[in-house]
Amino acid sequence: MLAGRRNPFDVTKAVDYSDGEIYDSWVDLDNGGFAQLVDPTSSTPQFLLGGKGTGRTHLMRWFSQPVQRLRYRNQPPHKGPLAEKYLGISLRASGLNSNRFGGKGVPAEVWKDVFAYSVDLWLSLEALRTASIAWCELDDYCAQAAAIARTIAESFDAYPGDLPDSLEQLSADMRTTRREFDLAVNNASWQRTLGDLTIRATQGRLPFAVPQAFAEHLPAVRKVTWLYMVDELENLDERQQRYIQTLVREKERPTSIIVGARAYGLRTLRTYSAGEENKEGSEFSALELDAHHLRDPTAFRQFCRRVVAKRLLMAGYVSGNEEAVAAEFDDCFVTYPQTPLRDEEVAFVLRDAGERRYFTKLRNQMREAGIPDTSHDAIIGALHVPEHPLLERLNMFLLYQRWAAGAQLTTAATDIGAEARAYLKSRDSSSEYANHLKRRRADILAKLLQEYDRRQRYLGMDTFVQAAAGLPRNLLHILKRIWIAAEFHGEEPFAPGAGPISERSQRAGLLDASEWYLPENLPLGADGERVEIAVTRIGDLLRAVYFSDKPPEVGLSTISVDERELEPEGRATLKVAAQHRVLVHIGAQRDKSKGLRRSKYQLSPMLCPRWDLPVTRRGALALARAEAEALFDPNSEHFDKLLRDRVQPLSAPFRRSNETQRSLLDT
Repeated sequence: MLAGRRNPFDVTKAVDYSDGEIYDSWVDLDNGGFAQLVDPTSSTPQFLLGGKGTGRTHLMRWFSQPVQRLRYRNQPPHKGPLAEKYLGISLRASGLNSNRFGGKGVPAEVWKDVFAYSVDLWLSLEALRTASIAWCELDDYCAQAAAIARTIAESFDAYPGDLPDSLEQLSADMRTTRREFDLAVNNASWQRTLGDLTIRATQGRLPFAVPQAFAEHLPAVRKVTWLYMVDELENLDERQQRYIQTLVREKERPTSIIVGARAYGLRTLRTYSAGEENKEGSEFSALELDAHHLRDPTAFRQFCRRVVAKRLLMAGYVSGNEEAVAAEFDDCFVTYPQTPLRDEEVAFVLRDAGERRYFTKLRNQMREAGIPDTSHDAIIGALHVPEHPLLERLNMFLLYQRWAAGAQLTTAATDIGAEARAYLKSRDSSSEYANHLKRRRADILAKLLQEYDRRQRYLGMDTFVQAAAGLPRNLLHILKRIWIAAEFHGEEPFAPGAGPISERSQRAGLLDASEWYLPENLPLGADGERVEIAVTRIGDLLRAVYFSDKPPEVGLSTISVDERELEPEGRATLKVAAQHRVLVHIGAQRDKSKGLRRSKYQLSPMLCPRWDLPVTRRGALALARAEAEALFDPNSEHFDKLLRDRVQPLSAPFRRSNETQRSLLDT
């Protein structure tokens, strides 16, 4: 390791950042920024959802009062909230220690009320603390403080003591109440009772009373939205989430709420308001940040480049502005020229002595098919393009297509060879052969690397952004591990004049991140076991088809399935896998032959390097019912057979048994 160089991508979680670091590392989206997606002044509650590492926590902390104040440093603390028309109150649901509120010999109905009171105290105390900082220098704050304190105290059904004559006294009384409350809850585990604990306020009153009291007595803040931001909702169980949902439904002006949760962590939309369920578009709006990023890959790419540039600037490894630094990333990584025939990328084929490996393979396949040896040289000779292995391998693929269709091989090879030579001579980009080359270029290159026992290449900043799959934290993990690999290899990543990061360091870092991703994102328990089995089978199937002689689609990393055909357990496994982002739900496509809508799921690009698959998404492998069941039923004993049956028709010499045909058609 090179001394004195800290990895600028070491911190990947916003919770590990101070308020100052949140401010310093902030990067906004183009075209209106995050505030256009998530309006902190909106009176409509909002849910921010997504996988691990969407940037949700960073965004919510950016809206919080401490960071808001940093945006208006050297000005009075009320300047930010008044200018931006909201006061951000940021909290993490993990701070409730939700596991305290259950069991211990206390009835569940009692715990429901106790938890609700705990949330009310938690929110109102944080609102009071935040307001005392934000408004303390307003002209009429001191004159109205006692009145504000009395108004809030009167919202209690039984205030603990005499009504306060100051906000400081109110805060002290409420903190004492909270400590006594916590003491009773914490000791219930061995006392088997909550003792004489008293709930002193009606459910849902306190969190809204604090903002209302300030708005009543301080005219300057009446148009300010008080924004409660409750992050990490996944730390609460379904019963506890129902109370948060109740607050969302019953919220009162000038208060609004943003709830942050991982996609799998939103367990219910039901409330305690007569059991009503909150409806998107009515009680709340919802945004899945990673899904939004995936819908606009160009904007996400630019955003990610600026995120990385900001990290490097903060660490002092580069100088300049974000845009200039981000524009130079392509020079920071070893890549290959994107020439039409990829000659530099396939030079390893030319350096290999003897007959090309793919031609030797073709000889063996023709021999297996009973094609006389006397024809082999003529067929291979017709496909031969000595200086351009990529075209030779494309010729092989085209021959496999025609072979599978029943064409006579000598004639087919002669025609294909003529098409290749005509393309080389004219470079006509509109020819059918050129279209095949453009469409299959990446797949042909991957096949060459595989046939020559070389690791697939995942190189360059844009590749890492694609692998991140809409989750900025994934990109940081990739770069963190690339940095480690580069220093291990004696390189100085991103150092001025040190040269680009090598191919081996990029590959090692991405593979390391890929190995980390699956266990990091699997759910616990039986669900995790089922998802891991399903994802492993999907990867094995896609890899076998992708590297077959005649893959039916290009860029395979996606499956399509009719979810209605799956058994309930299979549908549940598919849902959990998508919620935990080991599969990415792309949408649906119409089955042309049956007129049915089939759901499309991409293997997470973070996982694709584990199976040498492309991180980009193009074609989708349509699964028959039996295949889908074999993938998603962990107890299925048919996967190995179905894998063989799926790949055999794609492999020369393309013999199909009646049994294989029946199994593929049996849906």
